[in-house]
Amino acid sequence: MVFYFELIGKSVVSEDHVPLGKLRDILFLPGDVPKVSSVMVELAGHRRKIPIAGLRVVSGRIEVKSVPKTNRIEPQELSATKVLLDQQIIDLVGNKVVRVNDIVFQDVPTFSVSGIDIGIAGILRRLKVENIIQQFLGLFHAEIPLRLLSWGDVLNLELKQGQIVLKQHQDRLDRIRAEDLADYLESTNIQNIEIFVKSLGAERAAAVVKHLQVNYQVELFQNFEPPRAADLIKRIEPDEAVDILLALERVKRDKIMKLLPNDKQQTIHQLMTFSRTQVGKRMTNQFCAVESHMTVRDIVKKIKRETTDFASLAAMYVVNRDDQLVGVFSPHELLMQDPETPAYKFMVAEPIVILLTTPLEIVINKLLKYKLTALPVINREKKILGIITVDDVSDVLRRKLV
Repeated sequence: MVFYFELIGKSVVSEDHVPLGKLRDILFLPGDVPKVSSVMVELAGHRRKIPIAGLRVVSGRIEVKSVPKTNRIEPQELSATKVLLDQQIIDLVGNKVVRVNDIVFQDVPTFSVSGIDIGIAGILRRLKVENIIQQFLGLFHAEIPLRLLSWGDVLNLELKQGQIVLKQHQDRLDRIRAEDLADYLESTNIQNIEIFVKSLGAERAAAVVKHLQVNYQVELFQNFEPPRAADLIKRIEPDEAVDILLALERVKRDKIMKLLPNDKQQTIHQLMTFSRTQVGKRMTNQFCAVESHMTVRDIVKKIKRETTDFASLAAMYVVNRDDQLVGVFSPHELLMQDPETPAYKFMVAEPIVILLTTPLEIVINKLLKYKLTALPVINREKKILGIITVDDVSDVLRRKLV
């Protein structure tokens, strides 16, 4: 086992001990066993590529067995410096995104990339202080921990110029948080994102897509065929689906809408109508309302039945027989009551509300003043149209803080 930073910068000689220059890069062919095919050396300020059949370290120098010369980098050859070093890699073992601090090579049976170093040892090796630190730790019978990932346990989305290279352990990929995958994908390109999303199941794909920035979402849906787009849209919260659909061309949007279930169509159409105002554009229909006479036992059953797909449940809203908003209570307050207690006995009457036409500044002031995480949006008849949460106005809050 030998590391990139143990090789880079060393003198390179031929089998006949002819000086070739200093090692500046290592080129390899992607695959299950990424074989090193060439090295880039620098001599007298000029760089050249030397195709090799083998490589070994002898007396502090690198000895290479060369093959017929060519200065052309083959399309399939990749630079270890450019495509691996310092790149973000999805760690399928640790289920997180990590950074490549060093590259691990093996020389048996052929010289090839065998893994990556994601630990502190790789950084110390890079700074040329690993041996010094190790000697110091040795005084205390300690050592620098190695954190290596084998080639079979990493996934790099840009490794094959836009193609997805799914290594082993696909089930481990499924355990990485959708938010982390979305963040990683945004650091690549739209081609990678599209290929990656297509490789996932519908539920997992929707979970990842919903955490992408809206410009990436729109590009994806412009490329998707309507059936695929509709399958994802129906799995995304309606208020987030509206943002995507409104950014698409009318013809494409209509084709997708026709493929959605009727109830989803109605909800999205309603939210699109509301989107003409700043509050309507941001509000969600993920709220739970109960009638004032319902008992705690009945309310809990309703929550379990109707809120399984909710991102969160900050408050419960109480309505009268005419569906007018008359009260509110928190899930915590609900849990503190006896099972047979009706909602009207512990609700907070006359809750703080807003209208579709309420300016965002007033919405934010109310959220902050009353220390609320959500506000109900009502119409002139006092019926709930939806709710707006702190998350829904986070973009405005960030602008005010900058």
